[in-house]
Parts: sequence; C-alpha cells; structure tokens
Amino acid sequence: MIEWIILVAVGILGWIALSIKAIGPNEQAVLVILWKPVKRLGPGFRFVPRFFGCYVKKYPLKIYDLDYPAREVVTKAGNYGGKHYGAQVLKVDSVVYQKFPRNDRLISILQSGVPSDDKGLLDWTEEAVLAALRVAFSRMTWKEAIENIHKVRDDAEGVFKGSDGALIAAGFNPEDIKLAIVEIKLPPELEKTLPIVDQKRIESEGAKFDAKKRAVSVMGMVLESMAEVRGKTIKEIQKEINNDKELKKEFLKRVFDLLERQMAIDGNSFFDFRAPDSKGNVPSWIAEALALWKKMDLSGKPSEKPEEKKKKPEHIHVF
Repeated sequence: MIEWIILVAVGILGWIALSIKAIGPNEQAVLVILWKPVKRLGPGFRFVPRFFGCYVKKYPLKIYDLDYPAREVVTKAGNYGGKHYGAQVLKVDSVVYQKFPRNDRLISILQSGVPSDDKGLLDWTEEAVLAALRVAFSRMTWKEAIENIHKVRDDAEGVFKGSDGALIAAGFNPEDIKLAIVEIKLPPELEKTLPIVDQKRIESEGAKFDAKKRAVSVMGMVLESMAEVRGKTIKEIQKEINNDKELKKEFLKRVFDLLERQMAIDGNSFFDFRAPDSKGNVPSWIAEALALWKKMDLSGKPSEKPEEKKKKPEHIHVF
C-alpha cells in the first residue's frame, strides 16, 4: 500500500514538474487550455496542465526587420506638372518593421494563424505589402511618385495600416507596424530623363536610409548583449540606459564599434560615418535610428512621449 502511495505521489510531482513552463525574459506567450486561447502571459514560470490541448504559444519580444525583394507596380497615366505621362511599370523594394502586440490582442494573432518566425512572418505579410504598394503607386504618375517619394510612402503605409487590412484584422496595433519604401527602380529610358542633380540627391538619401536601417539592427544586438551580461531583461537595461549617462555612452560606443566592424567586413563605406563629437553630438542618421529604436521599444512598452514620425529617405535606381 505504501509503495502505491509513493508511486502516486512521484507521479503527481512529475506531472506538476512537466506542467511548469518557462517564458523567457525576451518572450511573451498565449495560454491555451483545451485548444482554446485563454490569456496572454508575460515572462516567468507558468503552470500549464500537461494535458491534450493545453500548451503555451510563445512570441518573441523583438522588432522584426522584414526585407522584401523588388516587386512590380504600375503607375497611372495622367497629367502632372503640366505634362502628360503614360503608365509605367516600376520595381519597388520595401522593408517592414513589425512587432507583436503586448496585450490581449495577441490572442487574436494566435487565432489568425500568424507565424512567429522571421521567414514565416515575411511570407504571411508579403501579400499585404504588395497590395499597399500597388494601390499607392496606382494613384499617381511615375514622375509624381519619384518627386514626392514621401507622399507615395505615406499612402502605401496608410493602406498597409488600414482598418480593413489583413494585419489590423489579425490583431496588430497600427503603431506596431511600419512600412518603408527603400528603392524605386526605374527603367533605363526613364532614368535618363532625370537631371544629374536629382540622381545624386536620391543616391545620397538612399545611403542614409541604409545606414539607419543597419543602426537599428545593431542597437538591438548590443542591447541584448548588455542585458545578458548583466543578468537583466531588455526592459530593465533599456530603463537604465535612459537614466544613466555613463551607461548610455557605453551603449553608443558599443553600437559604433560594431557598426565599424561590420562596415570593415562588408566594405560598405559609402556613407558618412562619424562617431559622436566632443560634445556628445551624433550624426543625424544615427539620431533618427535612435528615435526609431525608442519608438518601437524592444521591451514592448511604447515611449511615454512618442516622437513625431521620422520620414525615411528612399532610394531610386535603374534596373
């Protein structure tokens, strides 16, 4: 009889141990009981009964950097600036910065079947990105599009974040997704019509965009490294960086050091790279990257005083 009691007790303890799930400091999850999503869970140890249909679905607390290859769009035929322009087929490169909601809307994300891995999420959002680009470019001539790049980008982002769009319907918050146009690739015959001064200006803007995009990625890597070394969560180390001037200097120094090493490896020295000057001032592109990093906080908590949206420069190339 005692043996049976011991066996039952060991079995219960084993079941309890197997029912304890760990959600990492850089993760969140949805608790599913009998195949039904119940609630969102933050980092920590959670009791999830080990039974059929009971589990936790984890989602990273990070910003996804989804880079899409060139897609064809068609501009409209019409008048612009007193001249008539025919419809043209252009190729557009775009990138999406995206994170999962940090509230109960995450349950809708799970129910909508949104994947959480980078490749899966890129494939899942691709149709919405393409639709937004095609709608935006179809509203203007090719000449207007390249002369008002910010307008076509804002139009595309408006469609992408529309209340009837796939991402919002799935459960994403508009402030958690950002669509940016990286390059507009013109056919050779159209490129020849652009004045040289315009070509140089556009190339310069494209270089600054690449610099900012790289800086945002590097900031995330440095932040994770500093948090891991100190045994803290990303949210905790972010707070310390914002409040400690010396720690902020260390953070920026690490970011610049890593950027320099990456450029040395890649050979990409095409943009103006400068470390902070004696007064601590940083180049405009790194300042804008910092603004984006703060706006899309890796900890999942929006800035208390969100800054005005920074406009992303776009790049135009020929095929």
